[in-house]
Amino acid sequence: MIENRELFAKIAESLMGDYVRVYLVNTRTNEYRRYLVDQNSHFLNEEQKGNDFFYDLAANIRQMVYEEDRHFFLADDLKENLLKQFRNGNRQSFVYRLEINGKPVYHNMRLIHEYMDGDEYFIIGVRNVDKVARKQMYADERAYIDTMTGARNKNAYRELEEEYQLLIKKDEGLRFGIVVCDVNNLKIINDAMGHKAGDELLQSVCTLLCNTFLHSTIYRVGGDEFVVILKDRDYRERVELFNGLRQTIINNQNTGEGPVAATGMSIYKRGIDQKISDVFERADEEMYNDKRSLKERTARLNIDQVGPDGIQKIPAIRKARLDSFFSVLHVAAANGYIFFCDIRYDFSRWDKQVVDNYGLPAEYMYNAGGIWEKRIHPDDREYYHKRVEAVFSGDKEEFELSYRVKGINGNYNPCTCRGLLIRNEHGEPEYFGGVLFIREGDAEVKISEKRKQQLNSLFEAFSIIADKSNVYLCDMDYDYSRWSKGLVEEFGLPSEYMYDAATIWEEHIHPIDKQAYRDMIDSLFQYKTSGFDLQYRARRADGEYDICSGLGILIKDENGQPEYFGGVIRNHRQHSHIDTLTGLRNQYGFFEDISRYIQNRREVRIAVLGISKLAEINAVYGYSLGNIVLQRFGRYLMEHVGDRSGTYHLDGSRFAVITENQTFEELKKTYDKIRAHFREGLVVDGIFVALELNASMLVLDDYDTDNQTVYACLNFAYKESKSGKHGELVEFRNDFRTDERLRIEQLHVIRNSITKGYRGFYLLYQPVVDADTEELIGAEALLRWKNKEYGVVPPDTFISLLESDPLFPDLGEWILRTALEDAKKILCKKPDFVINVNLSYVQLEQEDFTDKVWNALKTTGFPADHLCFEITERCRLLDMDLLRNVIITLRAGGVRIALDDFGTGYSSIGLMKSLPFDTIKIDRSFVQKIEEDDKERKLVNNLADAASIFGAKVCVEGIETSGMRDILREYGIHSFQGYYYSKPIAKEDVIEKYCV
Repeated sequence: MIENRELFAKIAESLMGDYVRVYLVNTRTNEYRRYLVDQNSHFLNEEQKGNDFFYDLAANIRQMVYEEDRHFFLADDLKENLLKQFRNGNRQSFVYRLEINGKPVYHNMRLIHEYMDGDEYFIIGVRNVDKVARKQMYADERAYIDTMTGARNKNAYRELEEEYQLLIKKDEGLRFGIVVCDVNNLKIINDAMGHKAGDELLQSVCTLLCNTFLHSTIYRVGGDEFVVILKDRDYRERVELFNGLRQTIINNQNTGEGPVAATGMSIYKRGIDQKISDVFERADEEMYNDKRSLKERTARLNIDQVGPDGIQKIPAIRKARLDSFFSVLHVAAANGYIFFCDIRYDFSRWDKQVVDNYGLPAEYMYNAGGIWEKRIHPDDREYYHKRVEAVFSGDKEEFELSYRVKGINGNYNPCTCRGLLIRNEHGEPEYFGGVLFIREGDAEVKISEKRKQQLNSLFEAFSIIADKSNVYLCDMDYDYSRWSKGLVEEFGLPSEYMYDAATIWEEHIHPIDKQAYRDMIDSLFQYKTSGFDLQYRARRADGEYDICSGLGILIKDENGQPEYFGGVIRNHRQHSHIDTLTGLRNQYGFFEDISRYIQNRREVRIAVLGISKLAEINAVYGYSLGNIVLQRFGRYLMEHVGDRSGTYHLDGSRFAVITENQTFEELKKTYDKIRAHFREGLVVDGIFVALELNASMLVLDDYDTDNQTVYACLNFAYKESKSGKHGELVEFRNDFRTDERLRIEQLHVIRNSITKGYRGFYLLYQPVVDADTEELIGAEALLRWKNKEYGVVPPDTFISLLESDPLFPDLGEWILRTALEDAKKILCKKPDFVINVNLSYVQLEQEDFTDKVWNALKTTGFPADHLCFEITERCRLLDMDLLRNVIITLRAGGVRIALDDFGTGYSSIGLMKSLPFDTIKIDRSFVQKIEEDDKERKLVNNLADAASIFGAKVCVEGIETSGMRDILREYGIHSFQGYYYSKPIAKEDVIEKYCV
């Protein structure tokens, strides 16, 4: 055996990972040593020696490894097979389960082949990967579950289709059936009653299916569609079960209770059906027939009846349904007076106490709205009439307003009416129900002029320390408030000064959030709390809801009694433009403000300032300290520039200022002072940090542009400050470097090209070949743009700038669809062909990204397992959980994922450890000198080893010579890409070169 120092060096070089035990096996004698790795020092401590590794391995495997995982280790020619694989350039890594304390624990064994002291050796590392493996298993399982209903999802159904397709081909007596179920009126219910009601409907349909077909699996394959695969007992009893399901649905339709859904069933016909989709289509057709039948039944149940007096009489079944609704509402709203109206017949039932106290004709009334309107104060009637009319016409879903209503004693009482519209399956208004809250016997107490002046003084003082546009203040003795003009205009409030403002504001709060708001107000006015911080949704003047935060505090008089209540209402729609770290406006606010200045044709000066080498500060001292540096810098910038300007935190290390008041010379002086201040350094948590800055500036006086082009100009000047001017403030002028202005002009034209049907854009394809056979196995789609004025423009001149543009996701979708259509023509000639499409982190953070992918695959008819998305380490900018979920979802659907430019950034290894990749693409920068540089060869070999640990194939980019190819073949590389094989070419050239 070799010396320990040389042994340790070899093991350290070969194994990249946290292995607990390491075996060194002489392949000639089978002798071995076992070492324990110290996890702190990483030293090797020898534990055991042995004479025959493979004999001892077989004995341990039979005792400890689960039977299903033993087959590889117990092969008679295990050593010879391993040596053969290694000599062919392949590495070996296995995951298996050990039985420990009666439970399975996942382990990973990695085998490396080395020559030392004239002999061949296996270096074998063993580590516990149970936590990682189970986490991956859980994630894989979650990828097949519909989280809302608990049924299997569309990904699971796709896999089932593939499994059954193989069984159909084998023709081994397969028996199964399919039930298709489509939920009626889901969109109408979502629109009329909210998505919570729609979700509950889907859950009730799923429960109905599960309770009917106890021995079958339920799949949710669309927004409102379920599929049941009938098997075993359910298949044998299918007729009885299916008829029972339909009868339950008809009963639900008759009573108006329980879910209603259209259903269809079909069974697999051996010798006739070639695909599972054949069975599905028959069931789907039967489902649509049932859908028509259910609609016809609904129409028959709602036949109009007109009496001799010409009044449309309500049918008995409709009256009974109205009573049912009324009873349910009565229980749910015990603190108010109930009313419920059948809009189709304008027939209502009202709470008996309201009938008695307000002199209504009866509990049951036609035209109750008109009758009630006569009892409303004359000054409030027009407002009431318009709101009721809007509900009955279907223009408004909710009804909430305050007015005064006259009782039988002749006095007017304050009344707040809250109601909700319910639509039928056709989206038409059908019912309107609600609650009346009447404060009977209340006398309105007017606030004195002196108190009002005092309220105004406090309001102005409060506005100074808070956001003036979002402030309110209430005199609790008189329940009299002043609200800022900004809130009044944004939310359509009656005026700045209001009595009973809490009730008026409640009208604007989303129904789901009202109870929490009421509880808070009750607690406040009963003096149980001295303040609050509550988040809810509030309706703007245009009828749309925004998420808001209400913050408030109680102010007491000299006797300790509550006297005033003041606070701030923050609209999150506006504050979505606020950077949470620094409190400054963020990049979205920056772009919005630039657009406003352009639209208003107002000349301003815009500056971008950045902290150099912030990444080094984060790396050395941690992100926590780096965040404090950003906060200090942002605060200092705000204090020294922001009082006359807008201040913004754009991204990690960069800030911006927009000013109408300062000239370039004044801005330069201010920047020099800021730069000198931070060069002197600051102390953060006892650590001295000195900062270097870079800055750019331009005058916005060209209004035939857009915010993205302005930002691009600033970026070019900023790069000049950073690379050529040692941090001096660089002004972007009209005579700025010609080549840079050319890029900006190109960018502006390119953005216009996207909006005009992607005019000038096209794709080229660089082939990917098998490393051994050099046969075509794939291609990478590469974007190009061509223009008469500029010629062919490569993407690296505009993609990084275009990524922040709202148009970029549309361009990404166009690239995907075009690549899939082109790849279909190659795939029919090369069945193993895989098309690689590059992804930006911007696309991955889009909520509907995966839906767009599935839709593109479906509409183009391209198989998912022949699509591979390439992502780069820039994706580390995304939330890791989000990125992992997207990748898991895509891979569950068959799509492959590659990590591009592997090794070029600090995060490549971290990404590879955290995410499941199918392929690792080693960047061309690592192989440019591989023919003469031994260090580069070792580095590439180790990168390939690192990839193989995680089960990923390796592709090397930048192959330019046969010598590079021959060297890399020794390292177990799966595929090659580079100019040695082909430059990027058109799809027709790919077909001609590789497919003919």
